[in-house]
Amino acid sequence: WQGRYKAILVQDASYLLECSRYIHLNPNRAKITRPAERYRWSSYRNYVGGLSAVPWIETDLVLRELGGSSEQYRRYVEAGKGERLISPFERAIAGMVLGTEEFVRRIGRIVKAKEDHGDQPALRALRRECAADPHTVEELVERLFSDSGQARRRKLQLFALRKYSKLRPTEIARRHERRPSAVTMAVKELKTDAEHDPDFRARLDRLDKMIRHENEK
Repeated sequence: WQGRYKAILVQDASYLLECSRYIHLNPNRAKITRPAERYRWSSYRNYVGGLSAVPWIETDLVLRELGGSSEQYRRYVEAGKGERLISPFERAIAGMVLGTEEFVRRIGRIVKAKEDHGDQPALRALRRECAADPHTVEELVERLFSDSGQARRRKLQLFALRKYSKLRPTEIARRHERRPSAVTMAVKELKTDAEHDPDFRARLDRLDKMIRHENEK
């Protein structure tokens, strides 16, 4: 009831264990009730024994990290009462992915491979977090399209920076001493060219692979 539904992709059970403890200590932090199992809306009782809050809670995945022991989980949660726990949800990259840097990059590569419809702010934020370095993007464009004219390479720079870097159109325009509209027009023009020119499309695909390779280092 607090706000809209929100899902976070968690790497594995070790991170999930931390999330579970943080959630179960919510009543304690809010000073609603102590101990937490007295709070009627908490699933904590499902994990530590006693009258279950609801019958459909699955506890195996979390408890398995502690050898399947409800008592071990109780001690783990109780130990958190004396600590100033940092919310694992606040550490989630772009508010939606919680895990190691490599895990975040892997998810970022999956997200960047999908078309950006502009209607999912969290996905755009994740793309920005996993974006390529602008200098790297520009250098690869210059290397791959060295046989193109200066004006054409400039459009390719604008196009590639918009697609692969975390720079916004206004920042890209300022970087290349252009207006933001020039970025939009370059993206539109080169997308159209790629649709009608298989050779150009193949070179853009090669640029894509080169940038992804550099970004994975």
